Amino acid sequence: MLVRLGERRITNKTLSYVTLETLSRFCHSADTEPSPWHVPRLRGLPDEYRPELARIVLPYARRAWADVQDPDGQLVRFDPNHALKIWALTKPRIPADYLLLDEAQDTNPVMEEIFNAQRLHAQLIMVGDSAQAIYGWRGARDVMTGFDGLQLTLSQSFRFGPALAEEANRWLQIVESPLRLRGTPTIDTRIGPLQEADAVLCRTNSGAISEIFRLLDEGKRVALVGGERGLRDLARAAGELKAGRRATHPELVLFQTWAELQEYAEEDPAGHDLLPLVDIIDKHGVTKVLDAMDRLHAEEDAQVTLSTAHRAKGREWPAVRIGRSRWRSWWLRRGRAGCAVPWRRGVVDAVRAGAGSSASRVRRGPGLSRRGVRRRGGAGVAGRSTCRGPRRRGVRRQGPPGGRGRR
Repeated sequence: MLVRLGERRITNKTLSYVTLETLSRFCHSADTEPSPWHVPRLRGLPDEYRPELARIVLPYARRAWADVQDPDGQLVRFDPNHALKIWALTKPRIPADYLLLDEAQDTNPVMEEIFNAQRLHAQLIMVGDSAQAIYGWRGARDVMTGFDGLQLTLSQSFRFGPALAEEANRWLQIVESPLRLRGTPTIDTRIGPLQEADAVLCRTNSGAISEIFRLLDEGKRVALVGGERGLRDLARAAGELKAGRRATHPELVLFQTWAELQEYAEEDPAGHDLLPLVDIIDKHGVTKVLDAMDRLHAEEDAQVTLSTAHRAKGREWPAVRIGRSRWRSWWLRRGRAGCAVPWRRGVVDAVRAGAGSSASRVRRGPGLSRRGVRRRGGAGVAGRSTCRGPRRRGVRRQGPPGGRGRR
């Protein structure tokens, strides 16, 4: 089966991927059946064609959903998300007096519905940090924003000193957050130029490939958080496309030629994050990229650990540099040239939205588990901190009718 939507051809493999992704998004939702809004966006496909894509995909997604509910079904591999959705549709009652929902800033609607349904017999407690939400791309949302309960804000951090708190507060003001942080005076936190880093953080996988080449050229032993498989798959897919074959990787599946991908990465703002990949493949070729993956080390044996911001959540390193990014110029326009920028997922989200983040997104105590950064010549940005300690997070509580919240 071959479908054409505008200038894009949709192959069987693409339809299979979209069908399974639609099923996954449905299972994360509170809906009772797969619907058009569960169909994912495809990179390179204009939104005007999404309704037609949904019309084609939904019958397959509904058949897949029927299969996972069938004990004898064999079409789709069963996973825990399917089990959770099937259980949620039974409207379960959890026999407990207290329920605590952790990481509430990244709660899927299906879990939110189960949790809130217990409010008549249990005291509900939510804990989280709105500025650390990282799973919005798969339908998760910050359920603390509309939660009817007592809010307690933890603004004193035991992770860093006053220098980083001051810089963080400047950026919290930029994103119009009412929250202001206090650091711990006894912790030595420094923000400024950095000659050597223990870790380098990147926004995307394609950006990580560029940093790997740069660090290997410097003679460093490099590790990659989460392993190199994802980068290998992306590089191989790019190689297939450059060789004149259709790629099956979800990021590149709609592009028919390498020239199409080049144009998309250079001209479409939504594709700028692929530019490092395109540049590296054009300059070095796929073989050298795969050879670079072979030269990576385990973290315990590495001099520098490389990570995407997504995988860095919850991790700590003494000295951190921020990888090169097209968003750096935005930071410098919004702030003072040469000043520090706190590396926070919430701040990055605000950067991506042009500082359009709402106050509610960052009003609870952020953990600032990633380090502050400072512009360094033409080599990107860097930061340093030697602090340790638990994440500071907001807490919201709600008791059953007539009850009282407790800490």
